[in-house]
Amino acid sequence: MLRRGSDVDKRLHHVTARFIYISDERAHSPWHDAATADAQVSWRVVAGNNRPLGRSATAFASLAECVAAATQLHREVGRADSSVLFDVADGHWRWTVALCGQSAAVSAHAYKRRTECIRSLEQFIVAASHAAPEPDGLRRLGPNALRGYVAPVVIDAALPATAEPA
Repeated sequence: MLRRGSDVDKRLHHVTARFIYISDERAHSPWHDAATADAQVSWRVVAGNNRPLGRSATAFASLAECVAAATQLHREVGRADSSVLFDVADGHWRWTVALCGQSAAVSAHAYKRRTECIRSLEQFIVAASHAAPEPDGLRRLGPNALRGYVAPVVIDAALPATAEPA
């Protein structure tokens, strides 16, 4: 149990959301082959308890490109367009944040309830606007780390209620 006013107690109050950078490259090791030239990098925003709040919509070819995209999102997330979408294929809700018409961030996972998805989006927007996008290192998690980025994120535009005759 923590004593009130202790150093540990004070440090726990300052734990905040942050950007982390992840690569699908293997960690450097004398037991593995040399690094692959086609390694990709992505960012995630994680809460103080390391729970993922959101991730980049795409993977990037370099850490510098990834940091630039995270910095742009950090600066412009308050003016970004956001959507909560229902996927009829799997029956789950997901959110997305778009900058200049391009998807920049997506939910880290799917939600069964719309209200949970909206709450998650709100938490992400607050966290992304306050978290510093400067990298504290690159986490090399191996070839399966970015497997969710294989398929592009498709965001359908809202269709008019009545179709125009062709």
